[in-house]
Amino acid sequence: MFTQYTEYGALINPGSLPIQSINQGLYKSVGVSYRDQWIQLPDRPRTMAIRAEKFIPKSKGTELIIGGFLLHDKIGIFSTTELKTRIATTFRLAKNRKRHLTVGLNLGIGIYRADLTKIPYVGEDPNLFRAKPNTVSPDLGIGFSFHNTFANEDIFIVGLAMPQLFGLDRTFTNSDKTFDLTAVPHFYLTTSYFKYFSRDTYIEFSGWLKQVKNVPLNLDLNVRYMFTANLWLGAGINTGGIIHTEVGVVLQTSAENYVKVGYSFNPTFSDHSVLFGTTHELNLNYNF
Repeated sequence: MFTQYTEYGALINPGSLPIQSINQGLYKSVGVSYRDQWIQLPDRPRTMAIRAEKFIPKSKGTELIIGGFLLHDKIGIFSTTELKTRIATTFRLAKNRKRHLTVGLNLGIGIYRADLTKIPYVGEDPNLFRAKPNTVSPDLGIGFSFHNTFANEDIFIVGLAMPQLFGLDRTFTNSDKTFDLTAVPHFYLTTSYFKYFSRDTYIEFSGWLKQVKNVPLNLDLNVRYMFTANLWLGAGINTGGIIHTEVGVVLQTSAENYVKVGYSFNPTFSDHSVLFGTTHELNLNYNF
């Protein structure tokens, strides 16, 4: 779904923990992302996300993360708009926030639309009708993550999530016809390792494994090098035949607060690369 997925973990895993921002004493963040995939196709996938979250610290015991996001996705005649809130509880397993287990939920609604007027043969199909129907259903996602900070300040994170438990059966109707679509559950496994060289410079190794029934496993592998306090470069690969490249800057808005701006470019090396084209993604995140 995204190339810069480590920048918006809550969209993938409601149990994610923004440990880097927390370590810097920045407990709130807002962000917006846009992804335009396979730009040669007229009905290509396009995704936009707006998100916000807040970490509520405590001197001891469990700590809370609250937030939410608006996600809009369009591909062909189908579009989806999701509005969800997020709440997560993180359990300290060691002093000074060196180790956490976090459990989180995403709860909200999904609005699913189908523009059947764009199907040329819609009048000839007994199960379809010429209209723009939509359906609304509640949705729930669940996720877990584990974080460990080592003695040398390196960080390891692993997470497991099922972002959609409900709302899989979608029925579109008009006055006399009905057709159904059934979404397939997705299971996500994510992991990151941050190798620090100084307070502001590090290499991040990350992976994202996606499992969907009757579909081959899909894997993203990425490396991001933050070689100054204000600039990073990244590269990676997806088993679907996609190359990841990214560049980002950090803009200080005050002594502590900052804006992160990231851009990724994804060429493909599969058989359909010339037909589909490349992918572009832009991400902005304000931490304060």
